[in-house]
Amino acid sequence: FYYDASPAHAPSERDRKKMIDVPERVSVAFGLLVDEGVLDRCRLCKARSATDEELLRAHRPEHLAQVGERSSQRRAANGNVYYSPDADRSARMACGAVVDATLRALQGGPSRAFALVRPPGHHAGRDGFAGDFAEGGCFYNSVAVAAACARAAGVSRVAIIDWDVHHGNGTQEIFYADASVLFVSIHADLYPGTGAIGETGEADTPARGRNVNLMWPDPLRHPPASDAEYLAAVELLVLPILRAFAPGLLLVSSGFDAARGEAFRVGLEPQTFGRMMAALISGIPPAVPVIAALEGGYNPTSVAACSSAVLRALLGDPVPAAPATCLKVRCEKALLHAVGVHQRAWAPHLCEAFVAEQLAKLRRCVAENESDVLGHERKRRKL
Repeated sequence: FYYDASPAHAPSERDRKKMIDVPERVSVAFGLLVDEGVLDRCRLCKARSATDEELLRAHRPEHLAQVGERSSQRRAANGNVYYSPDADRSARMACGAVVDATLRALQGGPSRAFALVRPPGHHAGRDGFAGDFAEGGCFYNSVAVAAACARAAGVSRVAIIDWDVHHGNGTQEIFYADASVLFVSIHADLYPGTGAIGETGEADTPARGRNVNLMWPDPLRHPPASDAEYLAAVELLVLPILRAFAPGLLLVSSGFDAARGEAFRVGLEPQTFGRMMAALISGIPPAVPVIAALEGGYNPTSVAACSSAVLRALLGDPVPAAPATCLKVRCEKALLHAVGVHQRAWAPHLCEAFVAEQLAKLRRCVAENESDVLGHERKRRKL
C-alpha cells in the first residue's frame, strides 16, 4: 500500500470551489482506513519520485519542461488545472508510487498493490491540448508510465482497466496505436468528451480492438448507470476480452467519482468497486500482478469506503454477491453496442448474441423474484 497526500500541492482558498483535487480527499481517507484496521494487513511502502527516464516512456520532453516551469511560476494553465510550487514534485511522487509498485511486483515483490495518491493522472496524454500538457487536474499519467516501464522491463502484454466516471483520454492517446497494451474504459458521457464506443484503436493496425470504450449516458441528463450496469459490463464485456488478451500485468485506474456521495450522480455502492476488482482478479492467472491506483474521487468518506472495498478484494477477502437487478434501457443498449463493435476483434470469446441472451435471462430472473415477493406479500396479508 502506497500513500502520498502531497499537502503542499493545494489550491488557494479562492480556488477551492472549482479545484476539487485537494489533499483532504486522500489524507482523510487514509485516516479512516487506519481506523478501520484494513491497513494493518498491508505492507506500507514509501512513495518515491518518478525519474525523467520513466516519465519519458509515456510523455514528451516538452511536457516535463512545461510542468516544471509552470509549477515554479504557480499559474493556472487552463480552467481545470492548477499549479502550485509543489505540483511537479507531487505529480512525480504519485507516478513514482505506481511505477515502484509495478516494478517491485515484476521483480518478485508483492503481486498486488494499491496506491492512494494524488494528483490523478489518466487525463494526461502525449501530445497535450491547445498547448497544455496537463489536463483535468492531471500532470503525469501514472498508470500509463507504469505500463510503459513494464513493457520496457520485458512484459509482453499489459492490460489497463479504467472505471473512473470520466474517460481516461490521456491513457487512450498514449496507447492507441500500441497492440501490446489493452485499454478498457467504463465511463459516463461527461468531461472530456472523448471515449466513444467507436474509438477502438488505430485503424488497419494490430492495435485495432485493443482500445475498448463503454460510454454510459450522461448521468446529469438521463438515469445513470448503477451497480448492476457496471457489474454486467465487467462480467459480459471486460472479462471475456481480458481472458483472451492474457496480460502479464493488470493495472487499474481506480477512480471513485462514480461512487455514492460524489457530485456526478452515478451513486455506486463502495462494495461494487470491490466486486469489480474481485471479478478482474478471477479473470487472470494468480501469478499476474494487479496494481491499482487512485484516479478521481473527491468525497473523502466515499474514497475511504471504496478504497477499503478494493483493498479487501486485493487481499482476497470474499465479496458478497450483488442482488439481481435489470439494466436500464439506455445502458443495456450501450453495453450491447460495445459488444457488437468489438466482437469481431475478440471472437469467439465475445459474442453479442450470447450477451443479449444473458441479459434476457437476467430480466426473467428479476421478474420471477419480484413475482415471488409479491406472492409472499399477498399470502401474508391474507393471514
